[in-house]
Amino acid sequence: MSPLFLGEKPQAAKLRLAACLLSRIAWYEHTEYRAEMAFRLILDASLSGVTHEDRIFIATAVYHRYKTSFENSSLMRPLTLIERKAIAEARNIGLAARLGLDLSAGAPGILQQAVLSIEKNRLFITFPAKTANLMGEPVAKRFFKLAEALDLKPEVRVGK
Repeated sequence: MSPLFLGEKPQAAKLRLAACLLSRIAWYEHTEYRAEMAFRLILDASLSGVTHEDRIFIATAVYHRYKTSFENSSLMRPLTLIERKAIAEARNIGLAARLGLDLSAGAPGILQQAVLSIEKNRLFITFPAKTANLMGEPVAKRFFKLAEALDLKPEVRVGK
């Protein structure tokens, strides 16, 4: 997902990495409660080297890894402590993590087969021809949702 966040500051990259590392924190919870549990677990976690705002940012990103929008109003209260721009960035990280995890199913080496890039007002995902079948309906849905969140037009490319 790095091409989506070109020019980010080192602190932002650190938070993005933390969100990715914690993105499966609620995987074993019931699907109905995963997003909320992930959010609450991260808010309550003893994470060193992060501020309260950073913790909310990470929790928001991981929440969006499981669900695209907040449905529980009690979770909205911590969001008042961070800027709207940060909330949107956290959402984008979560949606990109969701795409990556759905694409790879957690298997190592798969993500290198799909390359994200932004050109003009388009979000591209490029696959080698031998792995183009990875772009099934669930992955396409996640890709289109990410492009929509970034206000870009999605486009799939298949290479040689």
